[in-house]
Parts: sequence; C-alpha cells; structure tokens
Amino acid sequence: MTAARVDECARGAGQVAPRSAGAGTRCHASTEQGGRMMRPLQRWRRAGRILSVLSAGVAVGWLAMGCGKGRPPVLSEASIAIVARSGGHRLAKAQTVPREGATVPYGTRLRVSARAQDPDDDLVLVGACKRLPDAYLEHAYTQEKLEQGLGHYQIFFDHGGSGDVKAGDGVYSREFVIPTEIAPSVKPWAWLGGTYTLRLCGFDRAGNRSAFLNVPIKVEPPPLRKGSPPVVEKAWTEPANVSGPPGTPYLLKAKVRDADADVLQVRAELWELDSHLRLVDDGTWGDEVADDGVFTRARVIGDSYEAAAPKERQTIHALVQALDVGGHFSNTATVRVDAHYGEADPVLSGPAGPGPRIADIWTSGKETAPVSVWRVTARADRPDVWMMIFDHEQRSYDVMADDGFEWDAKRGDGVYSWGWYEWPPGVRRYTVYAIPKSGPPVTGAKAEVTVRVIER
Repeated sequence: MTAARVDECARGAGQVAPRSAGAGTRCHASTEQGGRMMRPLQRWRRAGRILSVLSAGVAVGWLAMGCGKGRPPVLSEASIAIVARSGGHRLAKAQTVPREGATVPYGTRLRVSARAQDPDDDLVLVGACKRLPDAYLEHAYTQEKLEQGLGHYQIFFDHGGSGDVKAGDGVYSREFVIPTEIAPSVKPWAWLGGTYTLRLCGFDRAGNRSAFLNVPIKVEPPPLRKGSPPVVEKAWTEPANVSGPPGTPYLLKAKVRDADADVLQVRAELWELDSHLRLVDDGTWGDEVADDGVFTRARVIGDSYEAAAPKERQTIHALVQALDVGGHFSNTATVRVDAHYGEADPVLSGPAGPGPRIADIWTSGKETAPVSVWRVTARADRPDVWMMIFDHEQRSYDVMADDGFEWDAKRGDGVYSWGWYEWPPGVRRYTVYAIPKSGPPVTGAKAEVTVRVIER
C-alpha cells in the first residue's frame, strides 16, 4: 500500500507531507506513513472537510453532535501494554501498565486496546484523537493546537493484526512507538516527553460518534546523548540498479548496527522529491525478518510521493540515516533509483500476458460512507509476487501487503490487503494486478475495482 498513510503535515496526523499533498514544502514531524493511508486525508483536505478537526469533544459539519440515525457506539475497558522496550526487540510477553498514571520510557512500543460495542451493529471505525503535552507550548504551539485530530497510527483494528490479540472479539487494538509514531516533532527528528492523552472514539455508518474514552500516557524525557551512535553499514535496493517506468516495485534496504540496541528510527530522505519515508525492521512494509538489523521499505516508482514528479526521466537519491533513543545520528548512506517518469507502464497499459493472475479478490463493499474503513484483498494464482494497486484518480501506485499489519489480518497467508479511511463523496476506481518478483514484469488478467462514497 503506498503502502498509503497519512500526511505528516496533516492536522492531527503528525506525518511527512509528500509533494502529492500539494503542500509544496516539507514539514518535519513524527514519521510518514508510506502509502497505506495517506492519500485519503489529502483528498479530504482538498474537499475542505478534515476529520482531524475533531478534537476536545467538538466535531464539525455533518459530524457535529453525532446527529446520525440510531444510537452511537460505546467504548470501554481501555488497556495499555508494553510490547517492546525503547529501540529494542519485542518482549516475549506483553507487560500491562496501569491505565491511570501510566509512565513509560521514551521510544517504547505500546499496544493500546478498548472494547467497542454498537447497539445498531453498524460500527465502521475506531480511532483516537489526542492531546499533546503542555511542553509543546514552548515550541510555538497554542492551547488549541495541542488538541490533535484522528491520524494514521491512531486507527484501531479487530482483525488479529496490527497488535490485535484476537480477531472479532470486539476489542480494538493498535501498536505504536510513543511518541515518534503518534505526535509531531518540534524540530527534525526531535520529540518531547510528557503526558500524551489518547481520546479513543468510535464512529458508526450513520455518522454517530461515541463519547471519548481518555487514555493518558506519560512519556519520560529522551535520555539524550547516552550511549553511542548507530552505524548504517550499507544501503541498497532489491533488485539492484532499479530503473524503470511508473509501476516498477522494489525494496529499499539498509543494514544498521548499533552497540546500544536502541535504534529509534531509520528513514530515507528522497532528495529530489523533497520528502522522506521510514524503513522498518519489524516484519512489515516488505521487511522479511523482524529484528535482524536490516531495515526495509517496499516502494514503487510512481507512488504517492512522486505524484508531482517531473514527466521525464529523473534519478532519485535516497539518503538513509538512523537515529537512536539517545539522539545520536548515524552516518548517511545513499541509494539511487532511476525513474522513467515519461514512459507508460507496460504492465498496466498493455494486454494480459502469461504472468500471475488474480485468483480471488474481495472488497468490503461497493458503497461506503465518507467516514468509514474500506478494504480490498486479493490472492494470486502463484506465490512470490508483487501485488499492485493503481489509483486512477491520483494516477499513482501502491504495493499491497501480506504482512499482518494495518489492513492485512494475517502475515504470509497469500492474501494481500490494502485499505482506506476518510473519503470525500464520489466514485473511486482502482486496478489490482500481480507481477512476479523475478523475471519479466508480466501479468495475467487484471481486476478492476470501483467504490462509491455516499453522503449520509
């Protein structure tokens, strides 16, 4: 999914603004989301209606007062658990922490959960707004700006992935690193300690919103300058020497060594595109083996980061660097990708060939409401493929994922997933297809998917 995720300049999302967002400038914030959930919020902003205005119990426009038909959802039984120490590997068993007065080290990976019930059985979305610590007031933030709206890393799931323990039990969960994955930075690569309050809420199809369920989490200040800096030993792409038209997928990788085992973030600055993206070592986003020191990101030429790229060939330099919990920066390693922007994608635009075919495809519906979750899953007739999705409106590509993260429920089951939330009304059209990971980039029959977003 450009593997879509929310714009770092989005109010309440706290992520990087790729050029396709129309921002024109880069803002430095927590982390970008890479694709799985980014463009929806960009579209919403262009439509002039942003769910992230939702804060402090106040909603705008058609969300006001939860005025839909029926009864609103109810959230209860919030819980917090530590699943990984700061910059470290996952714990063998999650450690529960008190909901009231919880204090965790800076850079801790948490799982936050809550039970959601809906009297009308039409719950469509569970997420969290948040309030930033008062320390942000010392960095040109106002009291109003401390209230942050719904953002990417605050979408919760009950499908057995993304930190959810048991699918379908009514308990919605999400894992994230606090504060770097949920809050804006005050300057490049710099976040604050203090109390972050998650305001969990549920939405139903009729537009009703639950009351907020507040979950305060106190984050210790970063232990600046302790330990030694990480080292990026090398960075590369798979396959090597990536060169091709839009629709060419590849893995961007970096081998990082850190004596203190507290790497907080690895990211690549896409120099010519004036944006950046995050590499991970947790078995998602194309990473094959979690916690092996190899940080990875699945990408595709012509994704949402490159929607405003020139219509000609261009060499993109990815400058890879690591940051640890102590605030140390690594050296920088550079990778190049040759993008043939002026050329048509022969796989998408050409006839079906002898390549992999879409064996099954499923969507969560052909019609959805403006605030809802929509998902498409697909399976190919053979293993070892890139499952691709093309957005005809945005003219951009994403790599669908089979990693048990976000929209995908189970890693490695051969079912690839991609999803969105927050839509302006209208019709969206996509093409889903698979190409082999090795050999010529040919595909079999493609699948066309259309979804209509309706007003309530």
